[in-house]
Amino acid sequence: MLVARGFDAWPSCDMVHDDFVGIKRQACHFPPRPFADHSDGNAGLLVAGETMGPRKKLITTRRAMNINTEKISPKDAVKAESLDQKQMRRAFDLCMRKTRGNIKCVADEPKSAAWAVDGNYFNFQEGFYEIGNWTSSFFTGMALIAWNETEDEYFFKQVLRLAPHYREKVFIRHLDTHHDLGFLYSLYSVALHKLTGDKQHREVGLRAAEVLSQRFNGKSNFIRAWGQMGTDDPAFPANLASLTA
Repeated sequence: MLVARGFDAWPSCDMVHDDFVGIKRQACHFPPRPFADHSDGNAGLLVAGETMGPRKKLITTRRAMNINTEKISPKDAVKAESLDQKQMRRAFDLCMRKTRGNIKCVADEPKSAAWAVDGNYFNFQEGFYEIGNWTSSFFTGMALIAWNETEDEYFFKQVLRLAPHYREKVFIRHLDTHHDLGFLYSLYSVALHKLTGDKQHREVGLRAAEVLSQRFNGKSNFIRAWGQMGTDDPAFPANLASLTA
């Protein structure tokens, strides 16, 4: 769900210098969602509150926690809200721990990590450069959101370890790609360029778009979804949902 929000959800970014890594990067923030009307007890599941330090205070409504506000006293309601915030903090911290471990696994051994019977996606052996890989960047996207939310440079440094692989995939091994390049590069090169302003990531993102455009079949007016470019492998039209990623 975090990845699905996309990086275009951050309209306001300020350039700041980060002495830890010696670069300028953009400090971007999610726009606060409007608070729902609590008068009828039917508030939304989650709204964003004011900024609190490097992270945002997340407030879950009583309805989301199955608490009937009409049957509890104001004192109990305050206690329930405090409990709700503690539960959200535990959930946030759990997400950060999982993201921290996952991005290191991808950086240590770049692969798709796309599928698992036992829940261990990193046992799946499809490598980063294989033509079927379209999922590696879900991990980088979550890591960049974690970096932006916590300001923990660990996430950023792990993501940058993958930069040579993303460049090589579209500049050298571009024949072994497919219609899901948007999933790979929107959540890596494009996101990094938006967050840091680094033109190297912009160059890689534009190259990925160029490679994707080469899948267009002008004679039949469709975009070839699969198959190595330059071959007569079976071609299937790509669907718009994939192309707009």
